[in-house]
Amino acid sequence: MVIALGGILQSDNKRILDLAADVAQKLVTTLGNTIHRYPMSEVIIHLSCLLSLSELPVAISSAIALNRILTNLGPTRGKVLKEIWNALEKSNSVGNVICALQNYEIETQPIEYFLVMASLLESILRRWSLSRYPVWSNSKLMVILQDRCSQSEISISNAVLKLYSALALCGNVAVKLLENEDFLSMVVRSMRLSVPFSVRIEALRLCQCLSRSGDACSMLNGSYCEPIIQGLVGAMGGWRSSCSKRVPSDQLPLVLEACRAALLTRWAGNHHSYFWKHEIDRVLLDILLGDCTVSYEAKVALSSDELVAIIYDNTADTRPFVWDILGNLAVHCKEEFLSKTKGALCYLDFLISCACSVATDLMRKGCSSLSSYMNELEPVSRAVLLMVFSPCKYIASQAIYYLSETLRAFGDVCLEYVLASLKLNASGEVSLVADKVILLYSLQALSQLIAFLNIVCNHHKIVLGEIVVCKKCRNSDAFNLFESLWYILNNSYGSGPKWYSAYILSFFGFYGFPSKLGKKIAKTIDENELADVELLLAKGQSLQVHSPIIVARCPYLLSNETSLPKKSAWNDWKDQNSEHHHRKMRHEIRISDRVDSISFVKLLEYIYTGFIQADDNLRTPLKVLAKHCGLKSLYNMLNRKLPEWGTACTSCNFSEALEPIGNQLSDIILEAKVIEGVSWTCTICQSSVPHMHAHKIILLSSCDYLRALFQSGMHDSCSQVIKIPISWKALVKLVHWFYLGYLPSIKQDCSWNNLDPEWQLHELQVYVELSSLAEFWCLEEVEEQSFKVVISCINSQQKSSLELIRFAASLNQWKIVTVGVSSIASIYPKLRDGGELEDLDEELVDMLRAKYVSYCQHVDHGSYSLLLFIIYSCICHLLIWSACKVFPGLLRSHTYFCIHEQHLKYSRDLRL
Repeated sequence: MVIALGGILQSDNKRILDLAADVAQKLVTTLGNTIHRYPMSEVIIHLSCLLSLSELPVAISSAIALNRILTNLGPTRGKVLKEIWNALEKSNSVGNVICALQNYEIETQPIEYFLVMASLLESILRRWSLSRYPVWSNSKLMVILQDRCSQSEISISNAVLKLYSALALCGNVAVKLLENEDFLSMVVRSMRLSVPFSVRIEALRLCQCLSRSGDACSMLNGSYCEPIIQGLVGAMGGWRSSCSKRVPSDQLPLVLEACRAALLTRWAGNHHSYFWKHEIDRVLLDILLGDCTVSYEAKVALSSDELVAIIYDNTADTRPFVWDILGNLAVHCKEEFLSKTKGALCYLDFLISCACSVATDLMRKGCSSLSSYMNELEPVSRAVLLMVFSPCKYIASQAIYYLSETLRAFGDVCLEYVLASLKLNASGEVSLVADKVILLYSLQALSQLIAFLNIVCNHHKIVLGEIVVCKKCRNSDAFNLFESLWYILNNSYGSGPKWYSAYILSFFGFYGFPSKLGKKIAKTIDENELADVELLLAKGQSLQVHSPIIVARCPYLLSNETSLPKKSAWNDWKDQNSEHHHRKMRHEIRISDRVDSISFVKLLEYIYTGFIQADDNLRTPLKVLAKHCGLKSLYNMLNRKLPEWGTACTSCNFSEALEPIGNQLSDIILEAKVIEGVSWTCTICQSSVPHMHAHKIILLSSCDYLRALFQSGMHDSCSQVIKIPISWKALVKLVHWFYLGYLPSIKQDCSWNNLDPEWQLHELQVYVELSSLAEFWCLEEVEEQSFKVVISCINSQQKSSLELIRFAASLNQWKIVTVGVSSIASIYPKLRDGGELEDLDEELVDMLRAKYVSYCQHVDHGSYSLLLFIIYSCICHLLIWSACKVFPGLLRSHTYFCIHEQHLKYSRDLRL
């Protein structure tokens, strides 16, 4: 029947098409969730083609039927979804819907037409990420959708907001949308109190999608930050105007979506201050308890159990969100934060008390029934934990006080529950959280205990990034702990575990974050030949330092204009440098006599490397220096201040030296290949060739080839220009690696996947150039990273692989050539018959032919083995069946089981 329907939908008779589309609707509705069992590809293709018909009834019926097919798929994955997407792509269904929405005229066409098309497009966008690019990249459609949302028709506004939410599931799209001020204005308008509930709900859902990443959230809370937060808080607490004691059932969906949207509090930003400004603490308390007057009386007159009973008597659906919002707000509070309301009626105090009471109660109940309370136990426990770790001393102290009060009555029971849950988790019977989350919680607990543990050893040293330990401490608990923390700092863990590891290591006398780039720059500390600044200390001591590094890492040391060499003077110095290599005029800066020289040397070590070891007797003078030099991260670690939630780890990079002030200190120019037909201008010099101003001290720290070149004493070592045989794009990426320690990679997202193949080829050629240069300059890290980028993209880009192979071969990058040849070996006959190999070098053609032969042998061997296995299985089953017919008792005998076991063994061997 499904196949017949697919054939009927190809008819040219409009009457038949109308009936067929109607039948398709009913059939899809009848099949329901079993639709994935039927061959629907042809039906989807023909229904998609009908979307572009001028006969609106047929187009509407086809869109409805197609949408029901997609929604009835449910959680289907894998092959079925791929087949359906191929059908949608083959029939250009997304393009047809886009055309329908673009050409829609509200005056002459029914609203239903727009709504069914928008609903169909939303279903496609939510399920298939590949469909989003042609929608958001269509600027004309995006303008039309924005205009439609501004109209007074509620159903159209809802449909457009749903489309935006589906698009914003892609992080790139969310950022693109948020770059549009008009779009943000539309979102704010959709969240106003005067707007109907349904539109506000969709606007709140859109906010949830837009705030899925920290970068997008900061853009969302830009110029429209306060109106958005005001809309969120208004949606959470607007029900109170109805004088209801609890959230009314008709407003509960709005409150729930507002609470979900308010989870953007998990990201740091200025939006937190606006939440407090609009009394989020009172709103959360009202959601928990209803009326603040009742809440106040409960706190004064009721016990903790009675207070918990009142909380449980209110809506349960919103409570997990209330706890998460409270925890997020607390952990991002500033140290000096104080609640606006003072005295007995302090909503924040009351909220903290409620959270601690509920957490204790659920923990007690969870001892006997873990799963039934888990949905709320996790968020409320997390909220209490975040309040205890809040940077705000007021919130942390209140949380500790209320928690200790509620635990006092049954602390032993709670302790038994905690130990039981740890035992379950350790034995593998219950999987509660991911390993890295457990690691974070373990480090948090250790950060509270480390000050009281007598396991710290100060005999560790770091020499060129390696741990050096005395024999006495090698097998001690302190060393084992130190080694684990050091491993976390030097590997790809999240910022949370790294920050707490750094905090705990501060008790061992280590401060900062070690990095590969920092270890390289550490070698240049004593590189006095290129030092251009002399720091004069007390008692006649002096230190030679490098101004590019100081400017990049601690500009406060050279903050005065007089502290920097003037551009003309610097050029004169260059001239002197080229003539008299060993006679340099260093710029002198006098440091105050009150500065401790040993501490200052340690500070310079941190500026160069981002990581130091310092004894306790240096902590105080180092703190003073770090504070005055603006090194906030070092200052906090020296104070042993707990890490701020969500803060990125401090990186050792020198990108600031590439800014205008750093360019003035440049002593070398890196020239790329000339770009034909493109004029080049520079604000610093008169060169018309693509180039970058760099610094010898940073370049030689990561490249032994350049170190040898600069120190060789030959003519090239005195040259102020290095001509590098790579393109401008490759030069930018190379300099990025020198100054930031890593090579920018290609982000294989929707933008990359839909990029023109020729542009993709140009981007990949950049990394081939870098790989070739890295081989000559002995930059193994650059060569490895470039190779990884190329092979990660080359397999999915067969169209441009042939040109990339030719380009890589011209630069003798045979590793890349080999991978490229393997990626297109399967289409060798197609390339040969199409004449695409005629211009290819004979050696490359031979390689491609050999790979194709190997590929065919592998495929043929696999097919032959499969055929042999099928024949063998059929023969064995036939023989066993015949034997059982002749000897009925064989089925129950030991001989049969032996034969059967041998058959299974041979089957496994043959399958292998």
